[in-house]
Amino acid sequence: MGEKMKTYKSHLARFLAEKGLLVYIENGECKSLSERSIATYISTVFREDRKPRNYQDKKQK
Repeated sequence: MGEKMKTYKSHLARFLAEKGLLVYIENGECKSLSERSIATYISTVFREDRKPRNYQDKKQK
C-alpha cells in the first residue's frame, strides 16, 4: 500500500475520532470510538473493498 493511502487513512481516523462521529453504546451511554479502533475499521473496509469479487455467484442469484 502506498504511503499516501496510509496517510489518508490515518488522517481520516484522526478526524473521525476528534469529531466523535463514530460511537458505540455501553450501558445506555454513547461513547466515542478510539482513533485506533477507527483506523482498524477503516483498514478492514479497504481490505474488503479490494478483494476480488466472484461475478459468477452474482449471475446465478
